[in-house]
Amino acid sequence: MENAIESQLKTEHNISDEEIEAFYTSLKQPEKLKAFEEQNKEIVDNLFGFIDIEKFKAQMISIKRA
Repeated sequence: MENAIESQLKTEHNISDEEIEAFYTSLKQPEKLKAFEEQNKEIVDNLFGFIDIEKFKAQMISIKRA
């Protein structure tokens, strides 16, 4: 999934490897993650949902019911 997202960011949005790496690094810094989450809660939930199988499962069930 990560490779697919990165590929799309690079080809469709001209995002560089350095910018992607900087984004990943920023997610490891609690204050930056909190600020990003305040602006983009749904995106953060989705990103972390990919690595938390129970959260991912709950999201998929919610989407299926909608």
